[in-house]
Amino acid sequence: PNLADEKASMRRLIKRKVARLRNMSDQPFAYIHAELNRRYGDTATTATAETLAARLDTLDRWIEEAAGS
Repeated sequence: PNLADEKASMRRLIKRKVARLRNMSDQPFAYIHAELNRRYGDTATTATAETLAARLDTLDRWIEEAAGS
């Protein structure tokens, strides 16, 4: 896959993880996405592959924290 396909796949995974976190935490989708945008200074649409990967790492950490609470 080329970079555009890879980024699209990462964005789809971000959406799935945001949905999972939303179901675990009762935080609205928009709040979770806004917090990621604030932390990384871009949006999922404009993000580089590196910041998309960082978003995924952050979401994994948040999911783990939500599962432990």
